[in-house]
Amino acid sequence: MENTDIDILSKTLFTLVSSIKNKGAMTDEQIVAAVSLACSTHMIPCEVLSDRKLGPLESVVKHLKEKHGLSYHEIAVMLHRDDRTIWCSYKNACRKVASA
Repeated sequence: MENTDIDILSKTLFTLVSSIKNKGAMTDEQIVAAVSLACSTHMIPCEVLSDRKLGPLESVVKHLKEKHGLSYHEIAVMLHRDDRTIWCSYKNACRKVASA
């Protein structure tokens, strides 16, 4: 992995974690647990988070739904979110991608 790839990954992860923390949605421990669980069961490529049209949650949810075939409930459990939040994030992501 080149230094530029590591820089991109670091910035992307920082953006994701900052977004989650700013919303007060999760503690540091919950973020680490969610990322560990997601990475151990379903790999999420960094490229998923590079689309600036979508928010971090929208990007991750769209990837897990479309590439891994997970249900809204499975994603919600994995990310410690309400099923309705996941549904709304997925619908918003689809709408944004369609209008681009």
